[in-house]
Amino acid sequence: MFYKPMALAIYLLLERISSTYSLKQRIGASSF
Repeated sequence: MFYKPMALAIYLLLERISSTYSLKQRIGASSF
């Protein structure tokens, strides 16, 4: 299908954003 690669790319992008956000949150919590 046409939408499958787009959905996969969006999913990977969201996963990357969430992982970097949690990593920043962890760094911020440890720095405080």
